[in-house]
Amino acid sequence: SGIGDSFFWGTFRVIAAGVGISLAQQGSILGPILFLLLFNVPHLIIRYYCTIWGYQLGSKFIQTSYENGLIQHMTKLATVIGLTTVGAMIATMVTFNVGFTAQIGETTLVLQEVFDQIMPKILPLLLTLGAFGAIRKGVKVNTVILAIFTFGLIGTLIGLL
Repeated sequence: SGIGDSFFWGTFRVIAAGVGISLAQQGSILGPILFLLLFNVPHLIIRYYCTIWGYQLGSKFIQTSYENGLIQHMTKLATVIGLTTVGAMIATMVTFNVGFTAQIGETTLVLQEVFDQIMPKILPLLLTLGAFGAIRKGVKVNTVILAIFTFGLIGTLIGLL
């Protein structure tokens, strides 16, 4: 049950929520419906069958799974799926655009286009990695949120963002 809980509540729910939220942000009623279906249908089916298998197999299954390396493979698979989903969520849900433009002779330099040519969505990625790095160094989450809010507000007021 510990493996199932961490997988479904820690990984699979986040993946299903990401799919549902992206549809809901576009105004589609399918967002919450798809989230509930993507999460609950596999969750309830696996919960039912794994409960039966757990009683039938007992503790020998866990011991055999650790010896065969199945648990390590399942953990690695869940990590890869989770990280892929988080990366996709950053690209689709985090917005960070620079509104700075410069007139150089007859040419107009739009800084956001330069960043997009280097790598599309690089600024949302850097913002997310910066926030993650600050949290790993012990900065409180509320402080990070307040700093991002302040940066966005000041950047908008001076015309940078």
